[in-house]
Amino acid sequence: MTEDNYETRKAARLRDVFYMYLGGIAIFTIAVVISQYTTGWIGLVVYFVIGIYLTKVYLPQLVTFHPVWNTIDNLVSIKTRAIFFWPIFYLILLSKLGFLQAMK
Repeated sequence: MTEDNYETRKAARLRDVFYMYLGGIAIFTIAVVISQYTTGWIGLVVYFVIGIYLTKVYLPQLVTFHPVWNTIDNLVSIKTRAIFFWPIFYLILLSKLGFLQAMK
């Protein structure tokens, strides 16, 4: 595998995660609008389902943890923040990774 091919796949993966993030925002917005006409729990459930999905499926594709920092405490705190605050967490993470990708 060449270095150029690896960088292209990495940029494509970052773009795909960004589109999934935007899709999650859209789904959450629709769920909040629907929850105004029905029970209020729909928006909350959808919020956590999207956070868990993004964290479980896409976070390992974006970030590899250094073996020294790959402790239970660090992983739990990062994944908890990613689930509970996913709109802000993934926006910041994708911005940082996009900046690093653009600076190569």
